[in-house]
Amino acid sequence: IPDEEAPARPGKVLAENRLGREIRVSWNPSVSGDVASYLIRRILFQDTVLLDTCGIRQLVFTDKNAAVGQAYVYAVSAVDTAGNTGPAAFSDPVTMRDFDPPTATAFVTAALTEQGVRIRWEPAGDFDLAGYHVYRSDLPTGVMERLTKAPLKDLQFIDPSGTPGHWYRVRVMDTSGNESKPSGPVKARENR
Repeated sequence: IPDEEAPARPGKVLAENRLGREIRVSWNPSVSGDVASYLIRRILFQDTVLLDTCGIRQLVFTDKNAAVGQAYVYAVSAVDTAGNTGPAAFSDPVTMRDFDPPTATAFVTAALTEQGVRIRWEPAGDFDLAGYHVYRSDLPTGVMERLTKAPLKDLQFIDPSGTPGHWYRVRVMDTSGNESKPSGPVKARENR
């Protein structure tokens, strides 16, 4: 008698970002008695990639090829000894992110123009650069107020309400949401 009944789906699937280097996927076994292996798939939007086929004793898989900044869902299906594949159990979405802040930018300048204070800086060399945030204060060691809503892609920013008495700092933002240490404070100066 051929076995055409698919095995039951595995139990809960858990996907965890591990130190910003990999995603660890673990699951509870299927309750079916004839499970021979498990299929692990990674889903990004509409694309599904088969990552591995694991034996019945292996209930953990490490995805070392997850891209920083991407949100993935992992699917695990049981395959029985007759080759039938059961329904998948899915993880909650997990975003691959690192925990290391980017390096700070250098050579920040602030000069008064007709449009306001123009702040310029050198580019950061991080591979996962999202942009830059500009901060302003009345004192070089004062509490800085962020002027930018979203990270800037440009290497300059004009503060229309800036004056020569303001101090500015720039921070680098990466795709994981980490922010660098601030640049040194720079006082706005008048062009001569």
